[in-house]
Amino acid sequence: MKRTTVTVTIGALLIAGTAAVAPAQASALGRHAPSVVVPVAHVATTAHRAAATDEQRITTAILHSTLLGVVKPSNVAVSKIRFAGADRSWAGALATPKNGQTDPAQVLLQKTAGGWAVRDLGTFSVGCGIAPASVRTQLGLHGPC
Repeated sequence: MKRTTVTVTIGALLIAGTAAVAPAQASALGRHAPSVVVPVAHVATTAHRAAATDEQRITTAILHSTLLGVVKPSNVAVSKIRFAGADRSWAGALATPKNGQTDPAQVLLQKTAGGWAVRDLGTFSVGCGIAPASVRTQLGLHGPC
């Protein structure tokens, strides 16, 4: 039997159920919860190098966001990921509970030096006061600000 050596390099590792939480960015009404930044993980082997795509990182950030509330990450399907801004530094997605526990929620994310941060999540007026109006329009976020 031939033995193969695999080298794994980890820059930052996200363990299921944990996340790095940024300081609260709460509005005066307390509508916005803390941002969650998911560190970028790099896995390399001697035969193959693989990096997570932005879509994978966005999905991970949403599933580890405290903004999901009581909805368990294993019960959420992330879909309709799209990007905005000339540098693709903003993203939007739809987070849908698989069992219909709550309504589908729009998610606003912003790319940071450490990865993707969930900036807002909800069903109406998502991203108001956070993202520029042009970004909200590009991402199709509905509801007036």
